[in-house]
Amino acid sequence: MDGAPAFSVIVPTFGRPAFLREALESVLAQTNPDFECIVVDDASPEPVELPVDDPRFRLLRHTANRGPAAARNTGLAAARGHAVAFLDDDDLFGPQRLEDAVVPLTSSPITVCAAWTIGTDRVNQPNVAGNTADMILDVTPPSICQTIVVRAVCPPFDELYIASEDTEWWLRASRVGDVAPTQRPACGRRVHDGPRILHGAPARLSSNLQLLEEYADYFATHRRARSYRWIRVGWLARDTGDRWLMLRAIRRALTADRSARTWARAARLLSGRR
Repeated sequence: MDGAPAFSVIVPTFGRPAFLREALESVLAQTNPDFECIVVDDASPEPVELPVDDPRFRLLRHTANRGPAAARNTGLAAARGHAVAFLDDDDLFGPQRLEDAVVPLTSSPITVCAAWTIGTDRVNQPNVAGNTADMILDVTPPSICQTIVVRAVCPPFDELYIASEDTEWWLRASRVGDVAPTQRPACGRRVHDGPRILHGAPARLSSNLQLLEEYADYFATHRRARSYRWIRVGWLARDTGDRWLMLRAIRRALTADRSARTWARAARLLSGRR
């Protein structure tokens, strides 16, 4: 009734014009046309020009590169939609991404869809449903691009996290209400070796350690989540060449949870088998 769109799609971008074009074309192809799309140029080396000509799309710019948390917050501050959807500039939406979210959002403030890996037949179904507050970090939470949330209850992203900002966001977002999953693969995740400005393995390692410290009380009472996070630290330590930290992380993981699952994860980490 106020003329606001049903959805605000927020797309942070930095220096990937070819990927951005594909991402925005996937938004343009939505079967539910009741959306606005806010592209946030996080100070790309060459200023972004919108590659689509449609009044539902608008462009905001940062004067300095501030990272994905700040870019998404800029989009959130400008959003007018009833619900917000997030799309990274190197990922894609399936044509029914927004349409599939309409019914779940009538009963839950958050919905997540299945995702496929672009260029493959691999599909990952949502691994969360219902009240997720006590298990959201027991596994890797859904990609932010799989997630649509009612704007009125959507937490902002913590800009102190250079990386892993989506993991920290999920820890707070899981407390706003139940999660309703949808089974149709409606988000395409791209695996590539392109640049990850401010977001490489060292930054992700630092941010995971930051998460463990900031939410120490949570991890003290959620042993599976603590174990899983230390395994994650171990992989990042391995990727950055810090074997001592990798071994320390394995020990911390096994101290938190000595289940067969944790031993198997530790064995894969030691062998390098992902």
